[in-house]
Amino acid sequence: MKRSIINQYHQLEERYTGLVNQMNYRFMNLCIKAEEASLLPVKVQVEGKTMNLEEVATLAKKNDYEFVIVPNYTDDMDRVAKSIAMIHPEFKQSIDKLTVESVNLKLEKVEKEVPYILLTMPEVNDDRHDFMKQTAQTMYDDCKTRMEAEKAQATANLTPLLADEPEADDIRQYFDKLSEDWETRRDEMHEKKLQEIEEAYQKWLGEFAQQEIAKMEEEDAHSNKAAMSMKMTDNN
Repeated sequence: MKRSIINQYHQLEERYTGLVNQMNYRFMNLCIKAEEASLLPVKVQVEGKTMNLEEVATLAKKNDYEFVIVPNYTDDMDRVAKSIAMIHPEFKQSIDKLTVESVNLKLEKVEKEVPYILLTMPEVNDDRHDFMKQTAQTMYDDCKTRMEAEKAQATANLTPLLADEPEADDIRQYFDKLSEDWETRRDEMHEKKLQEIEEAYQKWLGEFAQQEIAKMEEEDAHSNKAAMSMKMTDNN
């Protein structure tokens, strides 16, 4: 087999890898759960330097929907909060404190309160549900279009190389299999993201329904109390 054919195969594989990974990275930044990758684009300006978030703060997942961000220095708190908000304005931010055990200058164990930023992922309500589905579809369509263009270009490049190649049919099958494998990965990632969006939406609907029921029950209780009060007044 010609070296040029092998090179075409590896080049197509690299391009598929890059495009599908890029789509998946965009999916992770279309946040539903607390994804560490969503914080990678955050840059913080500290004393004239641009630094990655992990260089100026300690990051941890509190649960599937919350991050704890502890700045290394308390005077960086505002800078960190604003930098996160620039990349993810949809994240809800609140300041809280945690108590940790430390050692003072006398090497005595002491407890101190450390402030931190609590990041909470936004709920997938009616508006956000539609927006996220449309955005995920746009990201998927963009990846699909680019992959189809790469496949067409690779086919055009490959055709003259196979003119006198005795294994031409087998080589075409290798290229087709490569495309099918990456198309399957792409489609599975898309379906997983849509399912994640739908599950979060159903979770919100269930909580919203419970809130509405509780509200109606409270209104009924007030109505019954008012009716009883009026009845007692009439009897008097």
